[in-house]
Amino acid sequence: MSITEESRYQLYKRLEDTLGADDANTLMEHLPPVGWADVATKSDLAVLRDHVDAEIAGLRRDVEHLEARMEWRFAAIDLRFESMEHRFDGALSSGLHKQFVQLLASVAALQTVTLTLAVTVNQLLGG
Repeated sequence: MSITEESRYQLYKRLEDTLGADDANTLMEHLPPVGWADVATKSDLAVLRDHVDAEIAGLRRDVEHLEARMEWRFAAIDLRFESMEHRFDGALSSGLHKQFVQLLASVAALQTVTLTLAVTVNQLLGG
């Protein structure tokens, strides 16, 4: 049997007729606003707290696991960047070395041409 507002009102009226308005109000205030089956007990709250604590512990483990996976992935990315940087530095230094050798060869050729030109001009001028 569910308690309705109508049944609560009927109970109040009978109490009022029997005990008087003040005592009827006092007694009605001690009743829950819903049925007793809907009232939580301390043990109900303890079970709920234990359940929530277990859920929170599971979430913490999940977050810790996720953090560990993220750290591993970032470490792997760092290694990839270091490898790429090393290869890039090697290619860059190799490329710069080639360009430097080519520049030296060009300067040597230019000096040869300049020297040859100077000797030719000197001969033409009678020197």
